[in-house]
Amino acid sequence: MPYPRHLFVVATVLCATAACHVAGAAPRTAPPAGLRETSPGVHALVGARMVVSPERTIESGTLVVRDGVIEAAGENVDPPPDARVWDATGKTIYAGLIDAYSELSAEVSKRAVQDGAGAAYWNANVVPHARAHTVYKGSTSTNKKLRGQGITARLAAPSDGIIKGTSTLVTTADGEGKRVILKDEVALQLKLTVRRGERRGYPNSPMGAYALVRQAFYDAGWYGQAWNTFDAHPELARPERSEALAVLGRYLGGKGMVIVDVSDELYALRADRVAREFGLNAVVRGSGHEYRRLQAIQATGRAVIVPLD
Repeated sequence: MPYPRHLFVVATVLCATAACHVAGAAPRTAPPAGLRETSPGVHALVGARMVVSPERTIESGTLVVRDGVIEAAGENVDPPPDARVWDATGKTIYAGLIDAYSELSAEVSKRAVQDGAGAAYWNANVVPHARAHTVYKGSTSTNKKLRGQGITARLAAPSDGIIKGTSTLVTTADGEGKRVILKDEVALQLKLTVRRGERRGYPNSPMGAYALVRQAFYDAGWYGQAWNTFDAHPELARPERSEALAVLGRYLGGKGMVIVDVSDELYALRADRVAREFGLNAVVRGSGHEYRRLQAIQATGRAVIVPLD
């Protein structure tokens, strides 16, 4: 089975030649020790065959990229005066794909938990303060395989725990971790069950996992109210500090995206109930079995990341 397992979304542009470096040099605050880097940050790829969509192809067009972002694309586009012009005749430019869900290994996810600053939650399965972007490190072989399938970016999510932490969006380019990160924190990742055979104390059942997620969000709501009260009345007892609950509180009321892993169509409906209870902006990472309750799941109005397998 090919590496990508989830539905992809049209995202960016990949030039079908290794010679087309479209990203400019990353800005740095430190002064250079020697010769100063002055590589142009604007590029125009001229004369390429451009696959704009499945229904539309431009046989000879121009693509302008400024500081790594597409500025213009089409048949009648003139290269800007400050652009470096590349002859892309005989090459094909096509829309890149995003792997909408991939996971870090359990070992790397545990490092993200250890790197998370601040006080933890009372249950070790709730680690919203774990941040994937702090520990992400690309794999040259994996990136090569993904690029070969037209995938130019992917979501990398932590895999350890029930409330697992925040995912990051990365490119499939080879480079240092921070250089390939497109967005540090994309969504809070959680699930409503435990892995089969997983035994790490409470919870050790789907019912326990579902209850723990709800308890954690209730605690986050209490935590926010307690600190708001203390800030308004500093003569009261100071509440405890919890980085985990502070992070969770940022997602209450739909303030940020939450991606919920579900194991079947019934868990997709449970994810919707939890999201409505706490006002979460929830997206469902589907199981592929949603068709068995299609009308009910469609009625939730929630986006579903669909697995290809």
